[in-house]
Amino acid sequence: LWVLKDTGENYPLRVGIPRADSAWINDDLLAYPDANGRQIGVYTVATHVLYLLEIDHSEPEQLAHGKDVDDVLYLASDVPGGVKDIHRLQVNSGATEKAFSWLTEGVENFTYQRATDTVCYRALGGTEVICAQAEDGKVLRRVKNRKRGVLSVDGRYLVTEGDGVA
Repeated sequence: LWVLKDTGENYPLRVGIPRADSAWINDDLLAYPDANGRQIGVYTVATHVLYLLEIDHSEPEQLAHGKDVDDVLYLASDVPGGVKDIHRLQVNSGATEKAFSWLTEGVENFTYQRATDTVCYRALGGTEVICAQAEDGKVLRRVKNRKRGVLSVDGRYLVTEGDGVA
């Protein structure tokens, strides 16, 4: 990983190769899934300090900043190759939990919109993208024959990915 600073300096983070995309938690903290598959690295850019947080899940991916200041959401399974679910890591304490208790099925992918506290996901083996209120699972939008969805910051627009026609 490299951080291109506003000063023009391209600073290398000596953290190895992450197994999936990184996510900014705030202006100074970067989270990434460590290559070993059982840790999430949290890097403090200003001080160049790296914390490797052990998690109870396998092969985390699709990191996103959660609702709370120190939350990181991620997709992972309990065992390698298992059914994936969305989990929450509290960076300050290292505690993990299932992110959305109302979501009872496995998940292929998800996106989270912090400003509106909404999640879009595609269930394991599903053929539609469902966008819901993160707190209670109330469905806001459901789009068939799509692979992934991202709500706009204000929640008015939904961009979806998929093959075929609208």
